[in-house]
Amino acid sequence: MSISKFVRRVLGLKPAPRQPGKRRSLVPFLERLEERNCPALTWEWASIGAMGGDTSWSNPNGKDWKVGGAYQAAGKYPGQADDDEVDFNDPLTKSATLDVPLPKHINKLSITNWRDTLTLNNDLIVSGGGGVFVLSDSSTISLAPATTLWLTNLGPSSWSDGIITGAAATSLFIVNGTALSTAIPMGATSIPGGLSVNMIIQGAGINTGSFTIINASGNLYLTGTDNIIEVATGGALNLSEQIPVAGQQNTKGGIALDAAHTGTLAVQVDAGGILRRSDSIGSTPGIVDQVNIDGAVYNLGGTVLVDSNNSGNDVMLYISGNDVANYSYWQKTGVNGLLSVTAGANLKAKATYQIDIGTVELTPPAGGNAADELDGAGLNFGNAVATKLTFVDLWAPMGVPGTVTVQGPVTLAAKTTTTLNYNGGNNTADLLDVKNGALTLAGTLKLMSNGSGKPTQPLNFLDDSGAAPAMVGAFASITGDIVGAMYASRKVVQNGQPTYYEVTIT
Repeated sequence: MSISKFVRRVLGLKPAPRQPGKRRSLVPFLERLEERNCPALTWEWASIGAMGGDTSWSNPNGKDWKVGGAYQAAGKYPGQADDDEVDFNDPLTKSATLDVPLPKHINKLSITNWRDTLTLNNDLIVSGGGGVFVLSDSSTISLAPATTLWLTNLGPSSWSDGIITGAAATSLFIVNGTALSTAIPMGATSIPGGLSVNMIIQGAGINTGSFTIINASGNLYLTGTDNIIEVATGGALNLSEQIPVAGQQNTKGGIALDAAHTGTLAVQVDAGGILRRSDSIGSTPGIVDQVNIDGAVYNLGGTVLVDSNNSGNDVMLYISGNDVANYSYWQKTGVNGLLSVTAGANLKAKATYQIDIGTVELTPPAGGNAADELDGAGLNFGNAVATKLTFVDLWAPMGVPGTVTVQGPVTLAAKTTTTLNYNGGNNTADLLDVKNGALTLAGTLKLMSNGSGKPTQPLNFLDDSGAAPAMVGAFASITGDIVGAMYASRKVVQNGQPTYYEVTIT
């Protein structure tokens, strides 16, 4: 059963229309909070074999739960009333099993200093403003088949250690309108031990759902059978690790595939979701600030952003895996699909970037400087629907277009529109610099003056350089934003190879 199909069954939703070859996106879920008629209770797990505890959440013997230090009567347990708070924090207690459906959500689930296993044979919803989820020790949360752990509209929550495991095909860990991080409070250094179920990150109403990997001591490992992290509408997966020491690149702050993981896909970004690689702290001078995703990334209409926050820091994301089609990144469905790399940032891939829909957006740095922003085995645009390759200058109105380098071949398609900028006042232009791979021209070249007027000399907008330079094909048309302008182009040949694509605008 697919992720979306199972979630729809849980939510009681009608099946979504079938779209062959596309995962269905998860519908955002907002739980209505019930009125609180009595103060919330803090329940402490107290199941000790010598005291008669039997590890059952349902507390059949009256020896599994304490409130205020006192054992609770048989059949009394958290989740029978609104907003109960639950702590597993006594290392002398035994494992626990949620053996009954809970009529109410709980408001807090805290697992600290316990180091045992909580088995969920029924769904568990941790929900409500001011509530919290904490998993900060080496404990395991184990989900039975077709069960779900929901974190819904909680306050800042943390998963800094421990394992969330279960049936990868049907069990789910859903971060719903909750900000979940691997390090709270800031400054702590740890990393979850592993994830073997599908994780879905999504918004709930006005609340963004997010999972932020930061201050990590290693990578988060996907350990299940083909399990993935899905970033749904209103969700964000933030890879925010700073790499302060040379040699730590790709060893911390990213997502890795365990040997037990059988699939090639690591992250799927749905429409309205975002995968963001950024470093809010800033890079260490001379250190490449790189984290990796050790599996393919699919974009189904969302945003994949590698962002230096315009700081000029060398922030990098390396997609070090690929699927059976040799795609490291596949922008496969959704007209709003966007791959964006800002100035000072860099995206690297083991294999091909396949762009079958949507936009690739690159940002030349200010001052007319050059930036290496995209590296891989090829940037290939499909020809089934419209696609875009767009340069977004930081300071285009001030007349400072720049150069962006793409390492590896670039293949534009007949339905691709390539948009580059220029300043007619000082005869400067954006330059797409393709290195160590052929540049194949096709589609439409759109040249934007941004109100600066016509240049007084020919301008170079594209080139191919490096080993065995080759520029083949031709643009079907050249357009721009100056009414009545005429465009004449030619390939400038150097050393027997066409190296520059020059345009005269009159």
